[in-house]
Order: sequence, then C-alpha cells, then structure tokens
Amino acid sequence: MTGATKHDPAARILICANEPGLTRDVAETLRDLGYNVAGITSTGQEALKSAEKMHPDLVLMDIGLPGEIDGIDAALMIHSRLDIPVIYLAAGTEESILERARKSEPYGYLSKPIHVPEMRSVIEFALYKHEADRKLRESEERFRSLIEQASDAIFVHDFHGRFLEVNQQACISSGYSRDELLSLSVGDLDPDMEKRGDSSRFWPNLPATFESTHRRKDGTTFPVEIRLGPIEYGNTKVILSLVRDIAERKGAAKILQESEKRFRTIFQTSPDSICINRLSDGAYVDVNAGFSEIYGFKKEEVIGKSSLQINIWKNPTDRERIIDGLKEFGHVNNLEIEFRRRDGVLRSGLVSARIVELNGEHHILSVTRDVEDWKKDQLKLQEKTSLLNSLIEALPDVIYFKDLDRRHLLVNKAFEDFFGVNGQEVIGRTVEEFFLKDDTLQSRTTDEEVMATKAPLIREQSWIDRKGGTHIVDTRKFPIFDHQGNIMAIGGISRDITERKKAEERIKASLKEKEVLLREIHHRVRNNLALIQSLLRIQSHHVRNSEFSRMLEDTQHRIRSMAFCHELLYKSENVSSIRTDEYLGNLLKQLRESLSIVGKKIEIRQQIAALHLSIEKAFPLGFILTELISNCYQHAFPEVKNGEIVVVLRLLKDSDLEFVVRDDGIGLPEDTKPQESQSLGYHLVRIFVRQLNGSIDIVNDKGTEVRIKFPLE
Repeated sequence: MTGATKHDPAARILICANEPGLTRDVAETLRDLGYNVAGITSTGQEALKSAEKMHPDLVLMDIGLPGEIDGIDAALMIHSRLDIPVIYLAAGTEESILERARKSEPYGYLSKPIHVPEMRSVIEFALYKHEADRKLRESEERFRSLIEQASDAIFVHDFHGRFLEVNQQACISSGYSRDELLSLSVGDLDPDMEKRGDSSRFWPNLPATFESTHRRKDGTTFPVEIRLGPIEYGNTKVILSLVRDIAERKGAAKILQESEKRFRTIFQTSPDSICINRLSDGAYVDVNAGFSEIYGFKKEEVIGKSSLQINIWKNPTDRERIIDGLKEFGHVNNLEIEFRRRDGVLRSGLVSARIVELNGEHHILSVTRDVEDWKKDQLKLQEKTSLLNSLIEALPDVIYFKDLDRRHLLVNKAFEDFFGVNGQEVIGRTVEEFFLKDDTLQSRTTDEEVMATKAPLIREQSWIDRKGGTHIVDTRKFPIFDHQGNIMAIGGISRDITERKKAEERIKASLKEKEVLLREIHHRVRNNLALIQSLLRIQSHHVRNSEFSRMLEDTQHRIRSMAFCHELLYKSENVSSIRTDEYLGNLLKQLRESLSIVGKKIEIRQQIAALHLSIEKAFPLGFILTELISNCYQHAFPEVKNGEIVVVLRLLKDSDLEFVVRDDGIGLPEDTKPQESQSLGYHLVRIFVRQLNGSIDIVNDKGTEVRIKFPLE
C-alpha cells in the first residue's frame, strides 16, 4: 500500500480511543484539517479488524485501551502485519508503558489534550516518515533482488566475450531478447571495448571495475558501470559482468539542484513561520515569508540577530523551554507560546523545533503557527458547547446519547435522577450493563430499529424508576449522522407522561358519563316530541277547516323529522353525528306512509350517500326534506295518478354536499317566483338553507327540481 504524504491532504486516518469525548474531538479536528476519518474504534481488537478491512493511511492509537489487546499490542500488530504507521495518544502514562511504547517504534506521540497544530505536524511528519521508510524498504528489496533476481544487468560470458547467460534486466536494458543476446558477444554491446586493447590481455586482470558505454538494439547508447569478476560456471571459469546504468547517477547533481529548489519553494511559500537559527548564539540564518507575515519583521531586519534582540518573546521563559526541550529530546512539538509582533501586538502561537546540522554546524529549525484566531474560535465553540450542555442539563426530560454499540455517550441530570445512577458510571456502558429496572428488551429493540431504518421513531414505553414506581414515558429516538451521511450515534428524549395519561383516563370516564346523559336527553326529547305529535293528531280530528287540518298535519311531519333525529341519536353509539342514509332513508319511508293518497301511485327513488353529518347539519336537512316532500305530494300531482320523486344526496369533489329533490309533476305556475314566495314552507326551507351555509336553486322544467349545495363541515 502506498501511504499518503503531506502532499495528499485526504489521508485516511483510523481513530482508536475509549474516551468518547476525545474520539469525537479528534475526529472533528481531523476533518477540519482536511483528513478523512476512515473509522472510529474503542478497543484494540476493533482497531485491528478495522485496519485489516479499511487499510487506512495512519492510525491514531490510545495507549491506555482496555481489553486483552491494549493500544501498544494493537499498534505492534497493525504495523507488523499491515505496515500502517501508528501515532500514540497518551497522557500521564507510566514510564514502563512508555518504554513498551518506544520499543514498538511508533511514528509519533500526541499528548492529551490534543492541540490542532501539534496534531497536524505530528501526522504530516508520520506520513512523511512512513513514506520515507517505505522507499527505504523498497531500496532494500531492490538490493536483495540484485542478489536473488539480479536487478542489474548481469552477463555471464567466456574469455572470448561470447555470452553464456543473461538476466531479465540485461534484456530490458539492451532491448534484445534472451535468445538474441546469447547469439552475441561483449563487443556487440560495448563499442569502447577496442579502446581498452586486446581482450585476451584484459581478462586476466580481474576483478575490475570501470565505466563504459553500452549500445542498445535500437542503436542508442547509455553510460554504464561494469564490474568484472571470474566465477565457476559449469566447472568452467568464466566472467561475471555486473552492468549498471549510471545515467541517473550522472544526473544526480541536476536532481540535487531540483530538490533544493523544491525545498526552497516549500520554505518560502509556507504560511507558517519557518526559521533557521544558529544553536551557538541563536542568530537568525534564514527566515521565510511566513515569518515576516506572522512577526511583522522583514528578513533583512533579523538576519544575524537573535530572537531576544528583536524582542519577540512576551515571556522569555518560553524560549528557555524550547532550548531545554531541544537539549533533552532533540526536538519540541507544538509548544504553546505568546509572542510579540513588530508592532507590539501580542499573539498566541504553536512552535515545533528540532536541531539540524548545516555545513557541519548545529542549527535550530523551527516552525511557528499563529493560533490566535483559532483559540478565539475554540473559545466560542466552548461557550456554545457549554450553553448546549446547560440546556440539556436544565431540561426536565430524560436525555441520552449512545454510540452504535449502544454504549452511552452522554446523559443529563434528569436521567440520573429518574434511574438513581451516577452519570459518569453510565458513560461507556449499555443499558443492560448498569442494571436499570427498565425493560431492556424494548430499549434494545428501538435502538436497533433506529439504526436499521436511519429514521426517528416515537414510542410509548413503560419504565420503572429507582423507587420501583412504574411510569409511562413518551420516548423519541433519532439517528445522528456524520458529515458523510453515515449514522454515528443515537439520541433519545423521554418525557414522563404518567400524569397526562391518568388525566386522559379521567376525561374519558367523564365523557362516557356525559354521553350516557346526553343519550338519555335525546330519548326524553324524542318522547316529548312524540307526545306533542299525538296531541296534534288528536286535535286535527276535531278541526273542521281543511286548511287548518293541513297545517296541523304539516306541523306533525315537521315534529316527526325532529323526533326521528333524536331517536337515531339515542340508538347510535355516536351521539354527535348521524348517518345520512339511515336518517333520510327512514324519514322518507315515514313520509311516504303518512302522505300516501288513495288512488295515486307516487314512487320515491333515493340516492343518498352514506355520510356522517353533525346534529347541526342533520336537523335542518331533515326539515328541508320534510317540507319539499310534503310540497310534492300536495301540489305536484293534482290530476295524475302516477308520479315520481327523486331524492339525491352526494359528495362533490370540493368537499361540498349537493342535495336534490326532483319531481316529474306539473311544475310551478309560469308567473311563480319561489325565491319571493311568502308561504310558510318555502320560508322555512330558506331559513334552513341559511343554517347550512348553503345556496338554493329551483328549476321549473318538466316538473320541479330543488338543488341545494352546502359545505360538509
């Protein structure tokens, strides 16, 4: 695997630490620095499995991992098996553990708490060193191949120069196939052979090393270094020629110049301050443009002077700490300092330095990064985090967060109070591990559902508190995603709704009582209306005036529609609404029986939708039907024996209802204007239509059609 270097900011890094807060902060910081977080683990076993599966470019390993495989053992296995560089995360570790860690040959250390500039410097150095180590191993492999597979061109020939054996590299460098080379001699490849004289006199002066020129099959030539020596080949003394292409070596000076140019480019273009100071007197030897940008001094103002002379230290002890670290370890990494710019402004910085040798003299190479703005941003972030934590702590609801292994990452005070546990004891453990008297099955089931669906859920659950009391809680769980859209944690908010549930039960019981009472009221109203209807019927038998008799009969029909409505409400399970097909259908049946005329056959066809109407809608609709049907029987068919009345109630697309009563009788007189009629029947119809918030339209064509439209709700 080719490791990522500092020229590749998208290095994939695996984090292994058992501190959730540290893990989260490290992951966020890595992403902010432009790295990819390949994965997050909390044990050595998980780290080894993840490394084998993901093959990251680098592993950040917490030394103090729990389990059979600690951080050091895991680092050894990852590095030895997979050749992946490991950086240790450590804080206050015992010397014996540090000694084990040093023997594991890590690529760096990061002290807790982690500082961003230090992290970046250590990671970049580790990636760079790993790349350098890789190249070194490849070089060693090439050397071994020189012995095992003869990576240089090797020719075996007799003392007359005829080739007896060649290797693959000889074919590649010359451009000939193996069979072609075995038909040639040294002189065919070495045009300088004649200049060295008679080969028969030359061969005895072995071993020998010299430079020459080889000619390829295509006629091109290249410089080579030839090493000759006698060997036994099939019980015969022959000559082994090791031929090395030295064109690259010839161009080494040019390559070195280009390398220095690249270093100078990096030196000058880095936004960080890079300085080279003599160790002996601290004088600046060279500074880059980043130094001028950060400190405000021009290069010519500092060369030959020390940092004390230009007064950049707020606290000179910071300089002493750097010198002490260099003397003790040979380097310092991400040491926080306060420095003074040329204009006197104080800033915060992170300094990394090491001792280097230039022209036989020790110097200090230091890199300073201005972190003043970053510290301000961190302070703002801490304030926001503190505000959020305070809010979570202040909420009366139980709040918790879990990782994908269902281990708790955070719980609030309401959680502690409800279950009677210490929050710190819960962190890193599952609900089953700290033995809550909760139904752990329902907790695990809902957690797994959120992880499987990657969607929020709401459940009512039964919890048992620390005192053994049972509570009904409204639980809302939701997934938390990382910047790549992968689920990284589960959040949960649970609210105790026990009292609300009890109140709901009390309300349901109260409503049940009121429903029984209301049904009894409907029953008594119906009985009273039936009594009034009977009294009117008896009274009508003693009335001699036909007009008065008809008016009493109409009044009976109107009372009947009201009484029937109350009867349905009394019998119905729902005392607040009526089924239209039952109410209007039965009302039509009663009207047909009471209004039938001897000698006439009047059919009533009905198309009534089965809908639920409120009492406020049903009463006026029943009155309107009674008035219109009574009017049809009395006026539509004066001289005919047969007739038809059609009643339609249907739901329109716009959620309005359309009620139609149509007959095929004689129709209205031509000069009649129903909207202006002063008859009691039409007057009542118009009143009830207004109660329905509806409109009425009367058409006189081959009979009479009354069309009423009103809203369902």
